[in-house]
Amino acid sequence: MKKDVDQLVDLLLEAKDVWRSLFHEQQSVIPTDILLSVVHRYVKKTPLSMKQLVAELPHSEAGIKQHLRKLEGRELITRQSAEHDGRVIQLIPSQPAVEAVTQMGVDMKNIFARPPPSGTAIDVIKVVESAAVLI
Repeated sequence: MKKDVDQLVDLLLEAKDVWRSLFHEQQSVIPTDILLSVVHRYVKKTPLSMKQLVAELPHSEAGIKQHLRKLEGRELITRQSAEHDGRVIQLIPSQPAVEAVTQMGVDMKNIFARPPPSGTAIDVIKVVESAAVLI
């Protein structure tokens, strides 16, 4: 069982490293949430406005604005006037941001596509239940 836990933790740490590679904010999930939401809606051809982003995410408006400025400073997101109404400012991901999120998704999918250490979902559930006691 200890070996299974070690292997699962290794997979989770590897996944965390992939996830964090795009985001320099080690303690906050806000930049991750912002970038994923902005890229998701942009790819669906329905870019988000700041107002929509604040309504969509479970974070404070101040926190979202603070992290959005950092993402803009890193040139991952820009603000553009909407074509249908110049008063509406839409959040647009940069091409490197779209590519990074796409690659991150591929990397995460590959990590979690590996079979569990002992090969059964029941064993994974047991390990997770055991780990829950520690939390």
